[in-house]
Amino acid sequence: MIIEIFKPSTMTRTATSPDIQLHRRLAYLDALRGFAALYVVMHHVALMPTPPLLMPDWLRHLIGFGGSGVTLFFIISGFSMCLTWSRYNATTSPIKSFYISRFVRIAPLFYFWLMLAILRDAIFKGPAGQHSVIEIGANTLFIFNLYEPFQAGIVWASWTIGVEMLFYAIFPFIKLAGFNNLLKTLVLLVLSVTIAVIARSGLIEPIKPDSTLSLALFDNVGFFVVLPIFLMGMVTYYADRLFHASLTGALKIWLGRLLLPLAIIALIFLGSYNPDGLAWYYVSAVIYGVLILGFSGWGKIMIINSFTCYLGRISYSLYLNHPTVVYLLMPVYLAIYKIGLESGVTFFFCVIVTVCILVPISQITYRFIESPVILLHKKRSPIYSK
Repeated sequence: MIIEIFKPSTMTRTATSPDIQLHRRLAYLDALRGFAALYVVMHHVALMPTPPLLMPDWLRHLIGFGGSGVTLFFIISGFSMCLTWSRYNATTSPIKSFYISRFVRIAPLFYFWLMLAILRDAIFKGPAGQHSVIEIGANTLFIFNLYEPFQAGIVWASWTIGVEMLFYAIFPFIKLAGFNNLLKTLVLLVLSVTIAVIARSGLIEPIKPDSTLSLALFDNVGFFVVLPIFLMGMVTYYADRLFHASLTGALKIWLGRLLLPLAIIALIFLGSYNPDGLAWYYVSAVIYGVLILGFSGWGKIMIINSFTCYLGRISYSLYLNHPTVVYLLMPVYLAIYKIGLESGVTFFFCVIVTVCILVPISQITYRFIESPVILLHKKRSPIYSK
């Protein structure tokens, strides 16, 4: 019975559906992934050293907001999953094909870093760095977000992977359950925000404190707290589709050129003020959604180019590689600061040095770890011949 409920109809699986043709990569999404990765890198270059690197107050607030680059990643993820869903739904096993594709995309580089991280901790931390079989298993199965002591992940900065994989797990069921337009997805978004806010307010106890899940689902990086961000990406996708279906070319460009500056100004304001709290977290997600709509409608723009799109293609490598690179470069940052230049200039010099080292390393991991498995999957999977 359950299989029948979620089984796509033959009409939804026709290869001539216009959505099938929409699964091509969008340049501005790639570029935004690259910008998001660089923003997170700058954030960690500033904050990982002890003490944090010196810089002017106005810059410190903006860089402190760099963690929101992860929010942009999540929104792009929700947008992209909707964008590419048709090619999975056109197969006889949409859920299976979707899961395999996502696993192939995420697992190889993650497992590479997981092995290195386990060895790193065992060598440099001794007994204190040993990870239990349960923790290693939770990381291997991508379920570590469900247990609060494991949420950070063994791999540095991998908490995002734990949340992302849980979203991948439920996304096909969201789509096949009928949340396939702006209104329905917006209702789901409002419901998820309401649940997260009520749970975080302390008005209810959603999970027993001694539960296996602890309070992980509603922690700062808990799945139900982050879920609205992914859903915001889905809402942005359907808003974008309506946007392009309802407006003429000139109106789309006009509206895009209105939304993009407004979103950038709003992000600069948030970055300068850097407010805390769940409400502002969700506000920033809305602004990033507007930013995507602005880029979608703008048309050609210089910052969407081959280099920024290239950074987007290797952004997963940039993200997982960067904490180790930043950590190893800390003595270099200290030496650069001893030169005595203005603190803002010195900080950006540190960022440039980091990026110049990080990008080639990420190209290597992308070329020799990510790409071979992805290309092999594409050759064997029917979804890429549609």
